[in-house]
Amino acid sequence: MCQLKIPLLTRHPVFIPVSVTERSVYELLGDRLEHRVENNGPVQLMHPPVLLIQEGDEDVLNSESLIAQLKNGSGRPLVPSSVVTWVIETETVPAALLRFIFGPLQRMYYQTKHMNGELLWRANMRQLWDDPFLRSCVEESFFDGVTLESRHYKQLMSPLQLSSRSIDGQLALLRSQSEAPQDDLQDSEPAPAEQTMQPDESGVAAHLNSDATPHCGDTEKKPAEQQHGRRYVRFSPEYVNKIVAQLKARENSEENEQ
Repeated sequence: MCQLKIPLLTRHPVFIPVSVTERSVYELLGDRLEHRVENNGPVQLMHPPVLLIQEGDEDVLNSESLIAQLKNGSGRPLVPSSVVTWVIETETVPAALLRFIFGPLQRMYYQTKHMNGELLWRANMRQLWDDPFLRSCVEESFFDGVTLESRHYKQLMSPLQLSSRSIDGQLALLRSQSEAPQDDLQDSEPAPAEQTMQPDESGVAAHLNSDATPHCGDTEKKPAEQQHGRRYVRFSPEYVNKIVAQLKARENSEENEQ
């Protein structure tokens, strides 16, 4: 086997050492691809199969891309007897990063959607967003530890040449969805019983002077820890205006009597 260095990302100055060998398609894919063998190997594919060796186990990192390259039309594809294969044994690059680079990212060259209909680039951005460890690996390996921004995602999704607007839109969606669990948590708190009440007119002064009565126009939301276990009462604007008018009438009456 010969040795060479390959770039982890297209047009990015980060390389990784690999060993070059040849493997049969059956060795790489097993029964995942029903095919006919054409005795003309080994063949160099645009994206050679990548084998990750860890503790003696071999794992094909880009099997979906390999299948896409070997398929040609309908029926059983005619494939070479063997293909040039890259073997990675380094321990300096996290396996999670290698699986992401040669798996979902490389797959964008050959497919646009998952089986469920979700666009691959959206799913890849979501995976980075939801996986702090993977996101940290990408930041440290390719962008000098800088927090991923729109321009970084655009470079990672370069096979599709996406616009900045598309990237920004997906980032906005991910941000809004990441805030949803906190909102759901607050919604799970016992909500204050907010009622519009019309108490007896005889109790007007008591209600207006009560410490439990909220200030009119105070619409500020109470913190969840203050809401828990308490009841807040809200008077309708019509009722408040009616009470104010009655108080003014009472004051005028008392002044006339004096």
